[in-house]
Amino acid sequence: MFARPTAERIRDHSGELLICSDITVIFDKASGRYFQVPTKKLPAGIRNNAVDVIARFSTVFAWGTVISGILLLITNMVFSFFGQTTDVSHRFPLLFTIYIIASVFIHECAHIFALKICGQTFDKVGFKLHYGILPAFYVRMNKSNLLLWTDKVVVHCAGIWINLAINVVLFVLNYRFWQSADINVSLEFAVVTLMANALPVLSSDGFRVLLALSKVNEFRERTRNPKWIRAIRILSWVIVTIYGIYMVISFYLELGL
Repeated sequence: MFARPTAERIRDHSGELLICSDITVIFDKASGRYFQVPTKKLPAGIRNNAVDVIARFSTVFAWGTVISGILLLITNMVFSFFGQTTDVSHRFPLLFTIYIIASVFIHECAHIFALKICGQTFDKVGFKLHYGILPAFYVRMNKSNLLLWTDKVVVHCAGIWINLAINVVLFVLNYRFWQSADINVSLEFAVVTLMANALPVLSSDGFRVLLALSKVNEFRERTRNPKWIRAIRILSWVIVTIYGIYMVISFYLELGL
């Protein structure tokens, strides 16, 4: 349990290989693409140039990160449930905007920092619409595919974990000293978004953590993925469809159409 996973790595001008006992992940720098092949199918002698690598984080640390993250999420939900209020002031929009921007910034920085600790770099930071409807900022971390599974878990947990920890501190401080409805409502909104990101659907951090814990890489060709991954993808589209219908109905009701 306290041991750290090991593998072999080959890195040169053309790309990188992470050679594990059963599978090998290949990064081709020219195309920017990642491939996975059974280790037993590697050409003879290719491992002569490989160097041994050890995961940065142990199995205990990886599972501890997941379990403590779940406990932090439950704590956030309890604070949110008992602190519900809508009695906000005129300063709420400004405070809410500042808080959300700071939370997103800290979240993405946590991913980048964890990835850097593990010896890899991020590809890009951007904004996109998940499934064409759900807005999200993101850090593209394709090089996490070249990490051992415990390191992947920590990297993908990092953003949610730090947000949840900060939220708990702010909930306590607000309850003990500030007693601000503006802060409380902002934190409650953040809990909802973090819960959504923790669910293993919609290409969320929770989904990436589940893949890492299962020691599975998701393929671009969907038919090559395990059935449970395809089932999650179908569920994601169902959720998005329901959400889209709800938003359309709400919009029409707001306009009185």
